[in-house]
Amino acid sequence: MQRLDRCSEAVAICDELLSRPKLKEETMFHLELALKGMGKHDKVAKLYEKAYERNPKDPELQRKLFSSYASNGDTVRQQQMALKLYKASGGKSEKFLFWAVASLVMQYESTHQEQFLLIAKTMVEKHAAHGGLLMADSLVLFIEILSKLRMWDAALEHLKEHGKRLMKMENERTLLEIHLLEAGGKLDLAKESLEAYLTTSPDDWNALLKLTDIVFLLLARGTQNQHLGTKVNGQLHVDNEESTSEDLVCQLTRFLHALNEGTKVCAGHVARGPQLALCELKKRMILHGMEYKDDNVANIFPELVDGICDYWIRFGHLASCSLDLSSYCRMLEPPLAIVLQEKMTKALSLMEGLSRLEALRFETSLVQIEYLCGYVVNLEPEGIMSWARQVMLKHEEATTIIGPRDPREFDFADQLPGLAAASLVHCCRKFNTKNSMVDVFACLVAALVDLQVGVRRAPYNAEMQLALCGLYGILSCLREAEKAFTKLEIKHVQYESVASHHLLPMLTSSCSTSTATAHLDRLIEFHSGQVQNVGDSISLAMEHGNFSKAIEFWKFSERLKASFSLAAAESERARIQTRKAIESMLANGRYELDLGHRCIFQGNKTAFRFNDDLQTRPDWLPPPSSWRFAKAELWDHLGNPKANWSWWEDIESLDPRSLRHREALVHELYKSQLAHASILRTCFVLPADTPEPIENAPSAELQALGLQGDVQDSHDIGVDSWSDVTLALEQITLQTCRLADVLFSRQEESIGAINEISKILIRSIRCVFTFIMNALPDVVGVFSRVLSVGPSFFNDEVLYLIAVLDKCTRLNRQGKHTTYNVCQSCDGLVATLKSYLQELTEQLKQEHAARKEAGKEIVSLVREKIHKSCTSFSLANFESVVKSIIDEKNAAMDKLRHTVELRLRQLSKLAALHC
Repeated sequence: MQRLDRCSEAVAICDELLSRPKLKEETMFHLELALKGMGKHDKVAKLYEKAYERNPKDPELQRKLFSSYASNGDTVRQQQMALKLYKASGGKSEKFLFWAVASLVMQYESTHQEQFLLIAKTMVEKHAAHGGLLMADSLVLFIEILSKLRMWDAALEHLKEHGKRLMKMENERTLLEIHLLEAGGKLDLAKESLEAYLTTSPDDWNALLKLTDIVFLLLARGTQNQHLGTKVNGQLHVDNEESTSEDLVCQLTRFLHALNEGTKVCAGHVARGPQLALCELKKRMILHGMEYKDDNVANIFPELVDGICDYWIRFGHLASCSLDLSSYCRMLEPPLAIVLQEKMTKALSLMEGLSRLEALRFETSLVQIEYLCGYVVNLEPEGIMSWARQVMLKHEEATTIIGPRDPREFDFADQLPGLAAASLVHCCRKFNTKNSMVDVFACLVAALVDLQVGVRRAPYNAEMQLALCGLYGILSCLREAEKAFTKLEIKHVQYESVASHHLLPMLTSSCSTSTATAHLDRLIEFHSGQVQNVGDSISLAMEHGNFSKAIEFWKFSERLKASFSLAAAESERARIQTRKAIESMLANGRYELDLGHRCIFQGNKTAFRFNDDLQTRPDWLPPPSSWRFAKAELWDHLGNPKANWSWWEDIESLDPRSLRHREALVHELYKSQLAHASILRTCFVLPADTPEPIENAPSAELQALGLQGDVQDSHDIGVDSWSDVTLALEQITLQTCRLADVLFSRQEESIGAINEISKILIRSIRCVFTFIMNALPDVVGVFSRVLSVGPSFFNDEVLYLIAVLDKCTRLNRQGKHTTYNVCQSCDGLVATLKSYLQELTEQLKQEHAARKEAGKEIVSLVREKIHKSCTSFSLANFESVVKSIIDEKNAAMDKLRHTVELRLRQLSKLAALHC
C-alpha cells in the first residue's frame, strides 16, 4: 500500500493491527518497517510499549523502545528507559548509565536548564565512586558536562585522574587539557602547554590559532586592566604588569620564528603552519590596534606584505598557497596590493633552476594572489580583459605540459579558468547596465567560455561547476544550470547545504515547475529519511559506547527539524500545488477541491537553522535574499558599482546566524506563505482538518512584517529600478490579501476600502509591467529583467489576484453579495490588468517574430567584444555556449508568452462575467 502511494489505506491497516492485544514477532517487524516508512514514529513507540507491557524484562524490547523514543525526540522517556536498563543490570552497566546521562544532556540542550546537568553529574559521580570510569567516551562526556557547568577545575582533576588510563592518544589529552585551562581563565598555563605541544607538532594549524587567540586574550586583559587600573602615588597599577603588549607579541614572534627555523631542517614534509602563523600574527595586531585605536597600525601593513611574500616564496608552488593567504590578502588596500605584486614579480624573476612547470605553479599562485588583493578589479575593463586572457594562456600552457590525466584528479591548472571567469564577471560592474547591456552580456559569455574550457578537462571540479551553475542561472539558462549542478553528483546532507542556495532559488523562479518540483521533493525526502533513521543512529552509537557521537546525531536531527531549506522547500511545493489547483478552479469554476495538507505549510515560529555552506559560493555570486527573485537580485548586484567586489566583505565579521540575507529570506518566506494561505482560504472550501499556518489574520501579520508604503508613478520608474519593483510586488501581495478580506466581508461600508486597495494595486501593477516591457526591445534585457521577474510575477501575484476577483464575481452572480454589487468597485482594476496583459502579449509576439534576427545580432555583437578577453582555444567553444544560451532563452520566453496568454484568457473570461 505504501509503495503504491495509498498511505491512508496503509495507516488504517496499521491502526487495526495496533488495536489487537497481541501480535506475532514477524508481524511486529513488518509493521515497524511500514510505520517508519510513513514517518509514524509515535505509533512505532505505541507498538513496542504494548509489547513491553506484556514482557517488561525483555532487554531487546527495551532497546527497541529506547530507539523508538529517540526517533520521536522524546528524550524524557528515552532517559527513563535507559535507567530501567541500568537497574536491570544491577546498577553495574556503565553503558546503560551513560545512555541516561546522554539523554539528560539532550534535555539540557533543548531547555538550557542546568538541573539536568546537575542530575547527570550526580549520577556519574556515584557510579565513579564505586569503581571508576571504564570507557574513554564516558570520561569525555563527563568532562563536557562539567564544562557546561563551568566547573573547570573539577574537569581538570578528572582528566588527570582518568585520562592517562582511558585516553590512549597523548595529543588528544593535551589539547583537551589546554581547552579546559583556557576556558577556566588560566591563560598563562594554557599558553605554556600549547608552546610545549607545538614544539612536537609544529604544523597543527588549529593549535597555532589557539595560541594566537590566547596571546590576544592576554593582550585584551592587559589593555582592559590599564583602563580599569587604580592610581597610587600618581602611577597606574595593573594586575598583569609583566605581560605587556610588546612583550607578549615579541615572545610569540620569537617562538614562531624558532618553529619556522626548526621545520626548515626537518626531512620530508615541511610544515607550513609556523610561517603562515606569522601572517596571522600581523593580521591580529592590525585588528587589535584598530579596536584600541593604536596609531601604529599603519606601520604593521608593510610587515604583513613582507609576510605574505615570504610565505609565497616558500610555498607558492603548492596549489593551496593562495587559499592559505586569502584572508590576509583581502586586508590590503590597492597601493599595498601593487607593492605586493611588484615584490612577488621581482622574487619570481630571481628564482633560479626552475623548470617551466615549476615556474607555472608559482605564476598560478601569483595571479591568484593578485586577484585576492583586489589588484585586478581596480583595473579598467580593457586591463581586466587582458589579464583574463593571460590567465587562460597560462592554463593552455600548463595543460599542454601536464598532458592527459584522470578527469577526477585535480592539479593547479584547474584553478585558472575560474579565476579568469571571476575577473570577467567583476568587469561587468565597470559598465553601466542600463546603457551597456551588450558589454555586460559579452563579459558573462566570455566567463562561460573560459569555464567550459576548464570543465572539459576537469568535469568533476566543484568550484567550476558551481560557478557555471551560477552564471547560467543569471542568464536564465536553467537547463544548463541544472546540468552543471547535477554533474557533481551531490548527495545526502551536502545536497541540502549546497542545493538550497545554488540551484533551488533559480528553479523556483522559473516558468517550468516540473524540474523545480523534482528537486524540492528530493530535498524533502532527504529530511524525512533522516527523521526515520535518527533513532537507529542514536541507538547504534549508544550501543557501541560512543555517547558524544549519539548526542551529535541528536543535535544534527534537531538542526534539520528547524532547517530553513526544508521550510522553504515545503512552502514552494505548497505554492506549486496551489497554483495547479487555482488553474483548475479558473477552468471549471469549482471551489471545493480537496487539497489536503500538501498546500498548507505551517511554518516555524522558532528560529530557523541555516545549514547552507556559503563558502561554496564564488565571491561574485552573493547568496539570495529571496528564492522567487534570486536572478533579479544577481542582476541588481552586477549593476551596482558601489557594492564591494566580494559579497562577503560586508558581513565577514558578523555572526552567520544574523546575516542580512538570511533575515530577508525568513521575511520573504512568511510573507509569501501568509499570502498563499489567505488566497487558499479565500478561493477554496478546505477540509475541516486543514491546519492554520499562522494564528493572526494574514493582513495584520503582513503589516507587522513591515509591508507598508506606496510605489512611485510609472513616469518615475527607470528600466533598472529593481527597488521600485520589489516594493510594488510586496504591495500587490499585501493588497491582494486585503482585497480578499474586504471582498468577502459582505459589509456595505467596505466600498471605500475596495476603491483604495484597487488604486494601490493599479499603481503597483503599472510599475512591474513598465519594468518588464521596457526591457523587451533590448536584445539582452530579456535576460536581466523579463526572465528574472516575469515568470514568478505571472504565476503568483497575477494568478492570485485573478483568482480572488474570479471567485468574488461568481459569488456576486449567484446573489451572495446582497447589500451591494462589490464587483463594480473592481471594474477599473480588471480593465487595467487586462489592458496591460494585452499590450504585453502583443510585445511578446513581436519579440517572438524578431527573435531569429535578434539572435544573430547577439552573436555578432558578442563575438566582436570578447576577442580581447578569450584565447583562440577558448573561442572554439563560443558558438556552442552562445547557442545554448539563446536556445534556453527562446524556450523560456515561449513559456512566458504562453503563461501571459493564459492569464489574458482567464481575465477575459472574468471580464465577460462582469458584463
